[in-house]
Order: sequence, then structure tokens, then C-alpha cells
Amino acid sequence: MILGLLLRSPISAIAVGVLWNLILENILSALINSTGKWLPGTNFSNIGMGGSSVISYRHSLAVSAGYLLVGSAVAAILFKRRDVAN
Repeated sequence: MILGLLLRSPISAIAVGVLWNLILENILSALINSTGKWLPGTNFSNIGMGGSSVISYRHSLAVSAGYLLVGSAVAAILFKRRDVAN
């Protein structure tokens, strides 16, 4: 939803989301080892697994909440600025 509001196109939002999650995030975590525990896809999937030996469940919850808060704030600001009824 955040990407859809940001890009104004459902196709673009789906393409960017899939591209990031399947390709770019894996390349980043393979090239720079320390980035793996800060990437959104890794943390969201770790929440679904209930934590792992590498990344704790609490860390994943905190990082994911941060991503969701920042994304929601950006989406709210963009929605307010682009709203035609206002």
C-alpha cells in the first residue's frame, strides 16, 4: 500500500516490491554481511518464522515496526498533499 501510494501505480508498486524482495535484498545481504539483519524482507520473514539463531524475534519486531512507522508517515503525508477533495 505504501509503495502504491508512493508510485501512483499498482503495477509499478508490485514490480518494485518483488524486485526488492527477491533480487536486490539478497544481493545486498550477500555483498555486505552486516546489512542482512537490517533489511525489511529479512525481518518480516523472520517474524513469520518466530525468530532465528542469527536475528532475534524482538530485533525483527523493532526493525519492522520502524519501517512500518516511517512508511506510514510518508504515505500519510503524500495522501494529504495529493488529496483532491481537500
